[in-house]
Amino acid sequence: MASRLLQLKNVRHHAGASFIADVDIDGDSMENPAASLVRLFENGLEIGPAHSPHADIENAGSGRFCHWYKQLYFSSSDATSPLKSDYTYTALVEESSRTAIQKPTFLALQSGVLRYPYKDVWCCKSPIDMALYQMLIWREKPRTILELGTLEGGSALWFADLFRAYNIDGHVYSLDIVSNSKVKDPLVTFHQGDVLDLKRSWPLEWIKRLPRPILAIEDSGHQFEMSAAVIAYMAEALRPGEYLVVEDGIATPMGEDAQFNGGPLRAIDEFLKSRSEFTIDREFCDFFGRNVTWSVDGFLRRT
Repeated sequence: MASRLLQLKNVRHHAGASFIADVDIDGDSMENPAASLVRLFENGLEIGPAHSPHADIENAGSGRFCHWYKQLYFSSSDATSPLKSDYTYTALVEESSRTAIQKPTFLALQSGVLRYPYKDVWCCKSPIDMALYQMLIWREKPRTILELGTLEGGSALWFADLFRAYNIDGHVYSLDIVSNSKVKDPLVTFHQGDVLDLKRSWPLEWIKRLPRPILAIEDSGHQFEMSAAVIAYMAEALRPGEYLVVEDGIATPMGEDAQFNGGPLRAIDEFLKSRSEFTIDREFCDFFGRNVTWSVDGFLRRT
């Protein structure tokens, strides 16, 4: 993790033990109450905890603080007023080196990704990942794609068209908790099911009978529990040389993963701690730069 100093501007008393300073980056919010990576130091010693409720900062003090939007609500460690003491306060923001994508760039792209259609069907794939998928599918030539997370079926339709363009005799199976896609394509089959209970919808015996190689794609609800369940299940289904792509790990370095209980990247990290037969394929993750992909550390290959 790299760090940079934040300047505390316009320090003023708020209420009780709480003081406010203005900072130049966004922090926690109603939508993401644990987004901030700011650390606070008093006379060189770290204080906290961070993300403290405003009422606790006001009433209990003792170094509690919260970086809320572009303001830092903080308290001294010993009830001394920062306006009257010679204490120095230093704020550091941790900037993840997990990806070379900077948050403003991510937000600008994401606004388009969330609206992106393929053949007028909602797709929601980043252009970077679409380019990486084209490389992967051309090289590996999977006969079966297992997609977890359908949305409206735009990505499943796009994968089917890649099969046609690359002259691959393949089929796409796409599963979602709600099956409402209006896509009709002979190379696509939509299934309804719960990723937390994949054995009911996609039994391992059924997967074993599918044409190989298989490319599995986890793009369901982004919750840690969901991604962890998909990864664990597909780990038993895939053979050496086959790929599992776990999308949207970008949420973690962008500070958006609290709403997903750590999200897909936490699921990847915890899985790889105990499963040495899967490796991260850095050729795809780092093709455009260090983890310049929405699937941060998410191109997993069974060895």
